[in-house]
Amino acid sequence: MLALGLAGTWAYHLYDKTRYTKMRNTVFVKDAAAIADGVRDSLNQVFSLLEKQLDARLDSSISASDSIEKKLQGRVSEINRLKEEINGILNKQSVSRADLTLARSKIEELQESVDGLHQQNQSMEEEKVELQAMLGEISRNADSLQKNISRLNLENASLSEKISHGAYFIASEIKLSAVSIKNKRDQETGTASRADKFLVAFSIQNNINQYDNEEMYIVIIKPDKTVLRKADWSSGSFDTKKAGKQQYTRVIRFDYERGEKKDMNFTLDPDDFDQGTYTLQLWHRGMLIGQSTTTLN
Repeated sequence: MLALGLAGTWAYHLYDKTRYTKMRNTVFVKDAAAIADGVRDSLNQVFSLLEKQLDARLDSSISASDSIEKKLQGRVSEINRLKEEINGILNKQSVSRADLTLARSKIEELQESVDGLHQQNQSMEEEKVELQAMLGEISRNADSLQKNISRLNLENASLSEKISHGAYFIASEIKLSAVSIKNKRDQETGTASRADKFLVAFSIQNNINQYDNEEMYIVIIKPDKTVLRKADWSSGSFDTKKAGKQQYTRVIRFDYERGEKKDMNFTLDPDDFDQGTYTLQLWHRGMLIGQSTTTLN
């Protein structure tokens, strides 16, 4: 009886232990699945929120500019790859603990990539702002430079004109007089019938240049608007700067020292004298530098 009782007790004990073990295994498997589902739901929520933020940032980053898009393309490709891998893990029918660990690791990696993308985008935006400021400064400097160039061009044009004018003599005290000879003495007259010759007198000066064997053309225009000429005066024509060919009455040649006030005078004896106004013009290197008139009755 005692042996039967002990045998029964051990049989019951073994049966109960077996039943308890099966029950404990069943509960453990059920809890693990629930935990995995809970973790997956949590990871899905985190990933969903992160994905929305990511899409917004990607849209903003990609649409910023073509230049920024090219520089960010590598990081964007990396982020898209991580998204696909995370979606592949979380959409499995059966998720293991190793899968969840891998998904969590990739989500953390994705978060780092997104933060890096955001920082890179901010850095590039700052560079873009600095570049725009620099371009603005360059533009302003270019405008200022252009104004300076325009001013210098005007000054150079003015200086060139002054230098160009500096090549010419300044004429003063210009006088054309009709002279009659009486008792071997010259006497100025205003009567055509009494005139024997013309006296031409003027002064010239140049403070910039010195000339050797320089030429000056003398033009005397008669009352009939023709140029007074005579064969033995070596009359001819010359080229002017603005009026083309110009006939002249006489050409004189001389040497000149810079800064000197040089007085010039000579006489001309025409064959006859007409009543009216005579005009004396002085031409130097193709430019009219002075003129004077006299009238004979």
